[in-house]
Amino acid sequence: MAISGSTAVVGAPGKNSNTGAAYVFTRSGSTWSQRAELTAADGAAGDQFGGSVALYGSTAVVGAPGKNSNAGVAYVFTGSGGTWSQRSELFASDAMAYEEFGSSVAVSGSTAVVGAYGRNSFGHPYGGAAYVFTGSGGTWSQQAELTAIDGTTNGEFGYSVAVYGSTALVGALDNLSGSGAAYVFTSSGGTWSQEAELTAADSAPGDRFALVALSGSTALVGAPAKNTGTGAAYVFVLPSQQAKLTAADAAANDRFGVSVAVSGSTAVVGAYGKNTGAGAAYVFTRSGSTWTQRAKLTATGVAAGDYFGYSVAVSGSTVVVGAPATSPNTGAAYVFTGSGSTWTQRAKLTATGGAPGDRFGYAVALSGSVAVIGATGSNSNTGAAYVFTGSGSTWTQQAKLTAADGAAGDYFGYAVALSGSTALVGAPGKSTSTGAAYVYAGSGSSWPQQAELTASDPATTAYFGWSVALSGSTAVVGAPGNYNYMGTAYVFTGSGGSWPQQAELAGNNGAAGDKFGLSVAIAGPTAVVGAPLSTGGAGAAYVYTGSGSTWPQQAELTAADAATGDHFGASVAISGSTAVAGANGKNTATGAAYVFAGV
Repeated sequence: MAISGSTAVVGAPGKNSNTGAAYVFTRSGSTWSQRAELTAADGAAGDQFGGSVALYGSTAVVGAPGKNSNAGVAYVFTGSGGTWSQRSELFASDAMAYEEFGSSVAVSGSTAVVGAYGRNSFGHPYGGAAYVFTGSGGTWSQQAELTAIDGTTNGEFGYSVAVYGSTALVGALDNLSGSGAAYVFTSSGGTWSQEAELTAADSAPGDRFALVALSGSTALVGAPAKNTGTGAAYVFVLPSQQAKLTAADAAANDRFGVSVAVSGSTAVVGAYGKNTGAGAAYVFTRSGSTWTQRAKLTATGVAAGDYFGYSVAVSGSTVVVGAPATSPNTGAAYVFTGSGSTWTQRAKLTATGGAPGDRFGYAVALSGSVAVIGATGSNSNTGAAYVFTGSGSTWTQQAKLTAADGAAGDYFGYAVALSGSTALVGAPGKSTSTGAAYVYAGSGSSWPQQAELTASDPATTAYFGWSVALSGSTAVVGAPGNYNYMGTAYVFTGSGGSWPQQAELAGNNGAAGDKFGLSVAIAGPTAVVGAPLSTGGAGAAYVYTGSGSTWPQQAELTAADAATGDHFGASVAISGSTAVAGANGKNTATGAAYVFAGV
């Protein structure tokens, strides 16, 4: 059964020796009346017309999965009231017997999706497929064939389908040992890509999590066999763009979005190119779903070429901004505190014994009253990172972090992350740019090295450690040079000296040159990974949720106004269910940042 407004369509696939029929009802007040009977112009016994139905406004789609030795077809009808006419017959371009095309159908506007769970998909019998058609009236054409990236034999992908605008949701009844799964696809310019795989947090074999519905950014997935047939349904909120952030005084080459940070309802965006490279950082706050610029941060004494805003961090009401090219290229970082539209510079941080070329402030991290500042050029690019603690205007250097096996050209401090009393420092130049990352734990002036992280599949020029993120006992490390610069990211969990690798992440639709892993962020069980050179440099960011060794992709984030060269995902940040992605190439490098809710 399908319903749209005051019209309902009900299938009756067993009618007339399984020829089938569908019936249109309309409502007046609380009374529903049958207005039409729909049948196929070429109907025959066994077609099972009405085995699935979908309705959007004046367009109905009816599946007949038994047609043509169960190859299956679907029919498009248009009408209103008691007048409905068959306008088109849909079938798969590669149709074969027993594929059950039409076993599920969905329609939204000018887009229809038809499931064929019996399809032999990439050598997997009953792996399944779903087909996208676009059209209107009597003209409908196949636009895409959808399959699951991790499809399996008897997965029955396409058992159920749903569509809303440019997003499709497809259920796979028996994927993952019968637990079931649902897959999110989105369309851009007629190209459909898998963006996410949805699974139940408490999934178990035999649940058959696969019956799908979709409205806006909310997905509903039923698992009728859960708990010995008791059944369950799961609600998912798909990420949606909430705001586009730009500077009130935006200008070309500002590079706004080169760095981003978010904490609760406060976001900070760096723009190191502002005013001939003097730089600036901008504070935005959220009220409801509205984000407003509240302050522009600049530092006392900053001059052209200092690159203030190259790195930013925020924790509560404290912001740290790096300026790695100041004095010259010795570098500095600046601490601000505030709320609303009032933000005040409270301290300037510099390294004890700092020297020209250190680039102190190249990376910054902040957690409560502790800050870590990277100085990637220190000691002939061996690199270092510095721990500061403080509050208000009093901040004191507590420790200098270096790698136990540090060497010239390691670029230790290129990326830094901090969670509580644990710090993570990237060294992407290590071992001919194979890269490494280092874990430190401490308090006060004692911050001993706990572990050295490396990839399970190390490769030269992988640049492992180019980006790092840390949340509790989970670390994410980007390696944007891996696999011909397609890029990957790695998840580690641990404590003390033991930090085993749990997973290697890559974009579902990744390609050489994407530089996936150029930026990473994590909050709790959710990680975000930027790929700023994907899709011709328009860029994207990918969302993963997981634990242990299982980290499925949940979504691909892109800007609503994406354009070539934007470099969306050059920087990413996450706090709770809010993610921010920088696009410093937007509009002739003026730059922008995008906020997503429901991540």
